[in-house]
Amino acid sequence: MRILLVDDDEDDHDIFREAVLIVKPDCQLTVARDGEQGLMQLTSAVLPDYIFLDVNMPKMDGKEFLKTIKANPDLEKIPVVIYSTSKHRSALGEYIAMGASNYLTKPSEFNLLVSYLKSILH
Repeated sequence: MRILLVDDDEDDHDIFREAVLIVKPDCQLTVARDGEQGLMQLTSAVLPDYIFLDVNMPKMDGKEFLKTIKANPDLEKIPVVIYSTSKHRSALGEYIAMGASNYLTKPSEFNLLVSYLKSILH
């Protein structure tokens, strides 16, 4: 399994990587620090099975990234999970309407993240 994490927070990268390796030890995780880097990662011949996408990032935010990939026939089928600190219900509906497959609020406890990833990735 291949996952692309698009998130500008270094600490979140480390925590996410540790949790993913517990859930899917053979997973290949690639990290992009903003939407522009994320799009560059998607130009490779091997596409990810999932994209976990932060909303608030420099250069290109999560909304713009999501719009861009959902408008591309080669990328639109990749499931995108919004991975954000925001807990606003209105945001959830908006991102689902834009094509996101799920919305995961960044949990404050590591075990919760592992549990959420198990439910999404299995």
